[in-house]
Amino acid sequence: MVPTVRCNPGRSSLKRQASWCLSVAVGAFGVAGVGMGSVQPAEAAAPKSAVPPPAEPGKNDKETKPAASVPNLRDDLMAGYSWTESSRTLLGRFETKAESEGFPGAASLFRAASRSLQLLSGQYSDSLKKLGVTPVAKPDPTPPDVKTTKENLKTLSKLLADRRTGALSDASTRQRSSSNREATKTFRFERESLTELGRFASDAADAVEKLKTGKREYFVSRPCGYVTDKLVADKCPVCKTGRDQFEKVE
Repeated sequence: MVPTVRCNPGRSSLKRQASWCLSVAVGAFGVAGVGMGSVQPAEAAAPKSAVPPPAEPGKNDKETKPAASVPNLRDDLMAGYSWTESSRTLLGRFETKAESEGFPGAASLFRAASRSLQLLSGQYSDSLKKLGVTPVAKPDPTPPDVKTTKENLKTLSKLLADRRTGALSDASTRQRSSSNREATKTFRFERESLTELGRFASDAADAVEKLKTGKREYFVSRPCGYVTDKLVADKCPVCKTGRDQFEKVE
């Protein structure tokens, strides 16, 4: 049933009366429409989005630090190549100093060490080329100074120990599970060579006067760079090749 709307003009003007009556009628019909279904209710407000607005950058996010870069096989091989090349340059200067000071035995040791590193450098270079990388040696920005032969022998001993227990050890650990066994075996060859060369350098520094008597003989394994002063075994203890693979350096 449609409600009856009564208008009381009272003392109001006809214009104000008409406006008042219209508002009352609309309200009444609106209520009736809800009950009877004859009048559609006003359009409901659109529901609020269930997706929350994006947070302001950096407000609720946890701070994350970028993962540290881990050198890959190529990087470690390149580092080994650079180290062996820069060390060979230094050994050449040590050799010249030993010759000028009258220590031919020390000069022989520096030459043997340089030859060992040359062979290792060649292996690093070959491995890099097989990976499609051109070997580029980075020079040492702060090379050790050339001093007396005794001091140079001590410097060599420390240089070899630092490389063996530092960067070389880290590279060997990182690449232990690498499938490229042909490349990573050079790390083992270098470690064994540096161990023996370090022993020779340390002993020579402690008895440097004995190195004035003449040249010394050393034997370098061409496949792996291992150095010895006596050929007593039939095979190289590192790469297991025959003794015919050793070359004499004096």
